[in-house]
Amino acid sequence: MLKLNVINETSKLLAVLLGTAKSNGSIPTLEECYDPKSRENILNKTYPTENDMINEMNQFEQVLCKYEVNVIRPDIINNYNQIFSRDVGFVIDDYFIFSNSSENLEFIIDNYVSGSTLKNNNNFIKFSNNTLSKSNLFIYFNTAQLLGSINKNINNKLKLDSLQNFTGLSYQITNNKSYQINNLSLYYDQEFKKSIKEEWFFQLDTLTDMDPQIVYNHSTKENAVLIQDKANKVYYI
Repeated sequence: MLKLNVINETSKLLAVLLGTAKSNGSIPTLEECYDPKSRENILNKTYPTENDMINEMNQFEQVLCKYEVNVIRPDIINNYNQIFSRDVGFVIDDYFIFSNSSENLEFIIDNYVSGSTLKNNNNFIKFSNNTLSKSNLFIYFNTAQLLGSINKNINNKLKLDSLQNFTGLSYQITNNKSYQINNLSLYYDQEFKKSIKEEWFFQLDTLTDMDPQIVYNHSTKENAVLIQDKANKVYYI
């Protein structure tokens, strides 16, 4: 587990990972926005052009370089938003403070309470058993998500079904006084099975008093979910 220890915000800034607006893609819909500022601009119809964003980020880079900060820029991914937001939270000492983003907070809490964390993931446990137990640097990729992201941005689509048994990719660096070990791991799991994915979520006021029932709506020609809670409140979802 990552040990948090940020004791101040006044020490010299050494390095910054600064995103890029080049080939930023089309203007996102309101549902696709993952940070409050983008949502505000979409609602106000003031979303900036790609050239404006490129100029702003280049000016920011010039300021960082002026003060001898190592600026790290990502490679260009065509039609992909690589302007990184800080809307999840920040660290003070060994405390993680969540920012004012109810969707992110709800996502993190739901996954933690349900045990859907990397530590409890069977695929990751199998994968980690085949990597170095200790290292100075450990970078892990969920291969399915990585390949899915790549597939969205290439013309000749990959056949992901044939690659689904590759469950993890990692790179580790271990330093010692006299040597350095570099370890690249790609794990193939013959017994891999896809996890059940949550398609949608709805919060009830209290506990349920019945099993969910699938009903057919003759007006919309679609199925819906009917459920009642212990307060005798009926939900049509």
